[in-house]
Parts: sequence; structure tokens; C-alpha cells
Amino acid sequence: SRVWREVQRRRWRWPPPHQGSNTKFKMSSSAAADSEGRKLFLGGLPFDVNEDDLRTDMSKFGELEDVQLPFDGGKHKGFAFITFRDPKDCKDASESHHQRPYRGREISARVVVPRGDPAHPDGARGGGAGGERP
Repeated sequence: SRVWREVQRRRWRWPPPHQGSNTKFKMSSSAAADSEGRKLFLGGLPFDVNEDDLRTDMSKFGELEDVQLPFDGGKHKGFAFITFRDPKDCKDASESHHQRPYRGREISARVVVPRGDPAHPDGARGGGAGGERP
């Protein structure tokens, strides 16, 4: 039907309307932050923490470029990505917060390592499943 064709036509439009025209730049700068050791993963965050709290607490280690706190259904998912301007600041924040209480809850704080990198927790495999079990 005509409506179905319109849905299909809009589905494949690039870039999607909500992402704007500089999507490639955003993606490449994020990937650069990963490979340069400037992005910090925070997991196990208390659900009352907000983006302003993270900015305030993490900026003590150095200048921030970005804070990503993903939401789903009105509350955040319990993790965040913090991008620092300097890799040393990212490392300092990781060492200060990893497996330590943050606002009443023990969190994980790790410097992001790109998939496929030998230092990635999954190794060069790039995935977490597969292989034979002993």
C-alpha cells in the first residue's frame, strides 16, 4: 500500500532526522576517544545519580568533553560513559572509583578499550561467547 511504501522510504533515510548531518563526526570522535584512552565506563551507578552529578564529580579529575547517561523508560540504565580531554585524567578517575563506593553503591570504573584490541577484556575475539567448554 501507499502508506507501507512511505514507511519503508523513511526507514532507510540517512542520516536519520534526529541525528543531524554531523553524525559521522560524532561517531569518529567517539571512536577516537576510545582508542586514545579518554573514555571512562561507569557501571553499577545508583539510580538517583544524574548527569549533573557525574559532571561535578568527574570534573575533579580534569576537563570533560562529554557525559553520556543512557535512559530507558524514564530512568537511566545504571551506567555512563565519561569522555575526558586528557587520557591521564581518565586513568586517574578509573583508579579512584573502580570497585569503590560512589554515592552509596560500589561501582565499576574502567577505561574503555576498543573491541578487537588485544587489551579488550574479550581479547581479539571481539565477542563474549563461543568456544568449547571444558
